[in-house]
Amino acid sequence: MRFIVLLGFFLIPLSFLNAQTSIGIKAGLNIPKVVFEPSIEQETIFTYNGGLIFKHFEDKIAGVQLEVNFSQKGWKEIIDSVQYYSRKINYIEIPCMSQFYLGVTKFRLFLNMGFLVGYSVSASEKIQTTDLQTNRKYSFTDTDNRAEFGLTGGLGMMYESTIGNFQLEGRFSQSMTDIQATTNSKNQVISVSIAYLISL
Repeated sequence: MRFIVLLGFFLIPLSFLNAQTSIGIKAGLNIPKVVFEPSIEQETIFTYNGGLIFKHFEDKIAGVQLEVNFSQKGWKEIIDSVQYYSRKINYIEIPCMSQFYLGVTKFRLFLNMGFLVGYSVSASEKIQTTDLQTNRKYSFTDTDNRAEFGLTGGLGMMYESTIGNFQLEGRFSQSMTDIQATTNSKNQVISVSIAYLISL
């Protein structure tokens, strides 16, 4: 038993000799919507995302990527040719993903697959009527579900340079939880982001 413990202490550090760990920052664009049932007419809106990245690879083709992001989601409901209602919801979210490299050169494609958890920290709304536009902070109520769990995945490309690694990724995220307890209402986001990482 003592031999096994000593062997473990010896082998664990060896497993990190070929490991690659990097940290970085990211920023990008969101195209969010909320999937309501029954459905409503919506117009495309653009918001933003950004955050921190931690990446760890034990071998050349498979690893994990964790993020802590600020992500703005929401929707814009078209009432008629003039009137509309829109809400933007600001989330702190943590995507946890497996990442797979497609290729082992300095320029390579990658695939991300995993889940995310999040929490809405603030929101704003805009109301356009026939003769008035109102912009104001949205106050959460008991019917708002501020916690979020969802699935996420993306495809991108990475370039390893002498000054760091650059990533470009397109991602799709689908919430599995409703934003309102009284309706079927799930966030859905298409995003594009760029990232810069350095190896540790």
